[in-house]
Amino acid sequence: MSGNDRFKFYVDIKLAGFPPGSPRPINKFFELRTWCWETWGPSREVDQYHGKKEGWYDADQSVHWSWINDQHKFRLYLAGENEAALFMLKWS
Repeated sequence: MSGNDRFKFYVDIKLAGFPPGSPRPINKFFELRTWCWETWGPSREVDQYHGKKEGWYDADQSVHWSWINDQHKFRLYLAGENEAALFMLKWS
């Protein structure tokens, strides 16, 4: 459920099941990722957090959010309840 134990919540952007003519899932993912970037500042893909000591972050690593996008999934990771609540307030 978590992104290497740093993130409590995640949001999956489904790859299938979109009606014909609707925006591609990758476009929705980019929209949501841009909002996270603008809201909490820059971050990195979640797999780039491995090997870092707790409490140590590069300037472009966020304690609030991260993401992964590959051929299998589009996912945003959110650190805790405050981030999840703000996300839900905006996107529900």
